[in-house]
Amino acid sequence: PDRRRRDLAVNETLVTVRVGGPVVFYASDWQRQWDVAIPTQNVSSFALTAFAKPPQPPQPPPSKNPPSINLVKTVSATSAVPGDTLTYLIFFNNTGQGLAKTVSIQDTLPAAVTYVSASTAPTSVSGSTYGWVFTNVGSGTTNVLRVNVQVNGNGTDGSLTTNTASFYYTDQHNLVVGTGSSSASFVYRRPVITIAKTVSPSDAVAGQTVTYTIWYNNTGSVPAGTVSIADTLPSGLVNVTASPTPTAVRGATYYWNCTNVAPGSHSITITAQVSPAFNGTQLVNWAYANYTTTKGFQLASTSASAIVAIPELSDFAFVAAVPFLVIGMRRRARQKKETKEG
Repeated sequence: PDRRRRDLAVNETLVTVRVGGPVVFYASDWQRQWDVAIPTQNVSSFALTAFAKPPQPPQPPPSKNPPSINLVKTVSATSAVPGDTLTYLIFFNNTGQGLAKTVSIQDTLPAAVTYVSASTAPTSVSGSTYGWVFTNVGSGTTNVLRVNVQVNGNGTDGSLTTNTASFYYTDQHNLVVGTGSSSASFVYRRPVITIAKTVSPSDAVAGQTVTYTIWYNNTGSVPAGTVSIADTLPSGLVNVTASPTPTAVRGATYYWNCTNVAPGSHSITITAQVSPAFNGTQLVNWAYANYTTTKGFQLASTSASAIVAIPELSDFAFVAAVPFLVIGMRRRARQKKETKEG
């Protein structure tokens, strides 16, 4: 192959080479900003204009005194519960010698917080992403953006909630000369109330006593400010007692308002008698709970049910008759045996 170098004139558009070997060409024109790389191939001729980029306007020279900006983000607390207000501080100090024509900041908030306000109104908002554009950030200036948020109920107890802001900035010629990001985190804490309901026995007859237990366990890491429980007993239950004593009773609905419910197990017991006049097949009982944080922030409600089955009378008649049938069959078998022996 021909490995000789050939320098091309700026206005040269046609090159003839010897056939029979691979040829690699690299051509450039710094004034017109052409940068032409021609693939290796067996060719006899080609036009440079087919590969050249169109002329580009000249670019300004690099800044002699560029800006220098680092993004630093902090958060006002290391842990928080739903209802708390947090402040993120975003510092973008210009420690360089030149002006930053533009500083553009993007902050996407995590799901566990809700935007409240900022020291400067956002330039743009898209979902949970908030954007700010600051202009003419001078050399040697200290600059901070404050973003206030409220912790909501969408986080997972014990999780690390991280918020990251990103940015870029330009020099006085409006050319991008720097980018970066910074993060701040806090530990998300919350109560988690789960309600469950059991009944014993799960099968009962008219006149029998049943005991319901309502569990409202806090599996979170912090106390619940209030837990409000409502239980409407089905018709067919009489002689009701409860422990602890209900906060209020309205008709067949019993209410408990519990405060400062610490992590752990908690329960309410309800004892009642199936009415002797009840003729249904089951008793369905639901309990509902609403709860808040110690800040009074309302969290998602929870509910549970328990069912007491009431067997039909014919079922009991059959069950009651079984012992008599067995006794009768045994007596008849003895009589047959005695007859044969006699």
